[in-house]
Amino acid sequence: MRLAGLEGLNVVVATFVAAGFLLVAVPIGAPASADAQLVRATIWPNLVITFSPKTFRHGTVLMRVKNRTSSAHEFMINGVTWRRIRPHASVTNSVTFKRRGIYQATLPDCGYLSMCAPTAGDSGPTGRVRVT
Repeated sequence: MRLAGLEGLNVVVATFVAAGFLLVAVPIGAPASADAQLVRATIWPNLVITFSPKTFRHGTVLMRVKNRTSSAHEFMINGVTWRRIRPHASVTNSVTFKRRGIYQATLPDCGYLSMCAPTAGDSGPTGRVRVT
């Protein structure tokens, strides 16, 4: 009788362990469709933001942001803000672009007239991408 109770406990423990692995494997962010495009954004040390590809179709995309600076930064595009991205780390999130146009990305933690790297005529750290 006692062994039967232990076997049941083993099944419960195994179920929780399996559920834990699933939680680790699921990416953070809104779910994206299976055919979502991957767009890479890079925050460079001079705070210029570049995209690859530079043009993509409207709809939901997975955007992977790589922070190549020595400071943590927030990244924002189309109303979606990433949590602080540690230096030399990447974070992926899904973003839906409903309309065609040119979208501007920014680092909201730096602000306008950048507090991160002030220069004459600074318009803040930005990057642009075209959505078709």
